[in-house]
Amino acid sequence: MLAKCRCGLRTCGALLLLFGIIGTIVGMVNVFATETGDSAVLGVKAQALSKEADHIAFAKDMHIPHRACLALIGTQNHLEEITMRVQHLNKMQNFKFDHRYLVFDTRGVQVSPQMQSIADELVRENSVDTWTTVDYSPSYKLSVNRTAEWNDSIATRQSSGHGVSFDDAQTDDVQLAFYFAIDKCAAHGSPYVAIFQLDQILYSAPNVSWVEDAIDVLERNQDLVLVSPAFPGFESRKLRQRPTTRPIAKANSGQLYGSVEAEDTTCQHPYTLPGRAILLSTKRYRKLPPRNSVKEHRCGGQLVRGKPCRSIPYVRSCGGMRTWEAALECVICNGERLQQASLMLCTDPVAHGRLENSQGSLKDWHRAWSQHAPLTSVRHDLSKLRADIASIERGQYPAMMGPEYHGVSDFLILAG
Repeated sequence: MLAKCRCGLRTCGALLLLFGIIGTIVGMVNVFATETGDSAVLGVKAQALSKEADHIAFAKDMHIPHRACLALIGTQNHLEEITMRVQHLNKMQNFKFDHRYLVFDTRGVQVSPQMQSIADELVRENSVDTWTTVDYSPSYKLSVNRTAEWNDSIATRQSSGHGVSFDDAQTDDVQLAFYFAIDKCAAHGSPYVAIFQLDQILYSAPNVSWVEDAIDVLERNQDLVLVSPAFPGFESRKLRQRPTTRPIAKANSGQLYGSVEAEDTTCQHPYTLPGRAILLSTKRYRKLPPRNSVKEHRCGGQLVRGKPCRSIPYVRSCGGMRTWEAALECVICNGERLQQASLMLCTDPVAHGRLENSQGSLKDWHRAWSQHAPLTSVRHDLSKLRADIASIERGQYPAMMGPEYHGVSDFLILAG
């Protein structure tokens, strides 16, 4: 028992004492029931046994490690960067994943020999467990379309609602990479999936796992669908209030619970687009309704097709030829109870054995942050990118606050 207990000797001792007391009570009930033959006492005995089983089950649950899958999504472009990007994102997670997938979105085109060689080497060096390509078969497209609802024929035309809502991010063809990555992880049995596109840069302080933090918040808040790591300067972001056809009321209060503080960022577009770096509950994601059954009530301006925003019932549906992240953000925002969040503060740093300060709290992006570093902007300077990634992994600040990466600055995080 002690060898398997990870909650500390004091807690383990308390659990052992509790089980001993319960055992003594059960023994006394046994003797009393034998002497009296009273069926009511036997009922008490059964209740005591049931409670003991519950305590044992709870104790076991305390020591079951969290399970999650990692999916890194890339393309055949910029092959010279793939190895460096995958190694970096894998290193900075600080989490033991059930399985790590490298998913190439080739749009149905056969992989090149060079890409196959790179991917095989990443598996050999244990940067990922498996690499695969997105399934673009007609049968898989049809299966995904039941949820995505691009349109009835999976054509490539633009939605008729294009240009009337604040976010009409369209795709010329169906997007399958995210659907496929989530399906792969769900099939593996993982309750959570961390998704990163390869054009992200991630920092995690030593002994800090943003995945553990995100799972903690998800498990304590049943309406949350996904959690994102904050970007540097997240608390100073500027939000724009958008007109709506009607108030978007939520059944929950917006307050989130967890040992690590997170902020409810539902409807805070564009900061809530989930396509770059997220941890998602596969179970809750699969329970989301088909995209066209949810209506978008946020308007692009005060007028929609020449009519006042408040005078129309809704702007459009969340489906159609939208990008995966735009459709998902729309469903979460306009759903009655659905939420998404970003990690913010560590409210109990001593208990977590992590970074702390005199106030007992720390901005989470100091502990773990992510920024978008486009592949195209650095492809001609791989040596600088490599040097920057090494600096980030040592704990160096990014040069600029915000979601976009612009190099590193000259002062270091105090990692304590």
